[in-house]
Formats: sequence, structure tokens, C-alpha cells
Amino acid sequence: MIVLYVPFTREKAGDLVAGTDEWLRNHLPISAESIGVLFYKEPLKLALLSEPLQVYICAHGYANSSLELGNHRNYNQALLISAEKVAQRFNYDFLLIHHRICSIHVYCCGESSKNSVIASELNENLQLFECPIVSYGGTLTVPDKDGRQWSLYGNSRVPVSLTAREQKSKSLAATSNSDRHLITQSSSLWWRDSQDARQMSFFTRQKADRKRKFEDLYHSESQLAQHRVD
Repeated sequence: MIVLYVPFTREKAGDLVAGTDEWLRNHLPISAESIGVLFYKEPLKLALLSEPLQVYICAHGYANSSLELGNHRNYNQALLISAEKVAQRFNYDFLLIHHRICSIHVYCCGESSKNSVIASELNENLQLFECPIVSYGGTLTVPDKDGRQWSLYGNSRVPVSLTAREQKSKSLAATSNSDRHLITQSSSLWWRDSQDARQMSFFTRQKADRKRKFEDLYHSESQLAQHRVD
């Protein structure tokens, strides 16, 4: 399964929402491989718990020296976060299913060697993920309607795969105490946020139900008053 991971909440994802939507539109009609989108702090979907996952970290890189990633193609309009912050958010969202992930792709625009450095920083801060980490170079496109992904260099373009640089994840000989603590901490945070989300959903539904009942009552009384006048 392909997972398009946006390391921002949906509300702060900027134009990455449109980018992932286009990716889905072009992928679904031509491929039998399942695909989904996950934004930072969103609940895990059931499909993620049972399939091998290729995770594409979808964010904007820039044609400057910055190693930060953003939520908007325009650097001056973007909310920027470091590779370390991306790794922290990735740990939060995927640590509980780390064993399902078979590859991590840092899918952002930028010069190839710079993106390789970003991938290395990400690698240094990921926990328990024993899978290849792949970075790319150039101005990257989402898959076109034929499923092809391109890297643009000036007036030329090449398949994205030709720009790929792969590095091995940090070797994990044994689960250390700090790793076990991180798993416990991540599980606790995930459970707390899930509880908060469920409570918020419950109160939202209760509020909507009260509003609907009030409107129904008001409508019934209005009709009754109208009949009396008639």
C-alpha cells in the first residue's frame, strides 16, 4: 500500500492537500495498488494495520540552502519545519506500526545532494524503522494520468526513479530502554489524542442533535400556530 504522509495537520497542510488529491485522482484509475493519505495526528486507518507500506513524506523543498520543509510551494508563504521535526511527527504517527513499513520516500523538491542530507537528518531521528530511506532530486511531479512521475531540470525532465538516492536506516541490533520508553510515550500520546478526538466528536454530535431537536420543535410549533390561525 502507498501512503502519502503529510507532516502537517490537515488544517495547516497548505497546498499539499491539493497535491495529494491530484496524486490520488491520477493513481486510482490505472493502478490496483491501494493508496491512502495520512495527515499528522490523524487516526490510523485499518488498512495501514495489515499491509506492507510504502510511505511517501509529501512536503515542499526549496531551491535555496534551507534544509527545512514547508506546506506551500512559495517559500515566503510556507510554514517551515526541520527534518528533525518531521521525524518526530513521523514517529508519533507510525511508531505503533513501524514493522509494517517497507520503505520511506522523502518526496520533496530540491537539489539531489541537499535532499540526501535532509533524508540523513530524518534517518538520525527516526526510531525503530528498519527500512530503506529514499530521497530524490529536481522539481518533482505527482504521477501523471499514465502513472509516471517526473523530475524536472530546467527544460528537461527525467523519470523520478533516475534521481533516487537510497540509504539504509539506522541499524537496530536490540530495542534499548530509550526505544521502549519512546514506544510507551508514543502509545500514551496517541491514546490521549484519540480519547480527546472521540470526546470532541461526542460533544459535537450532542450539540448537533440538540440543535436539530430544537429546530424540529420550533418547526412543529410554527406549523401548529399556523393551523390555528387558519
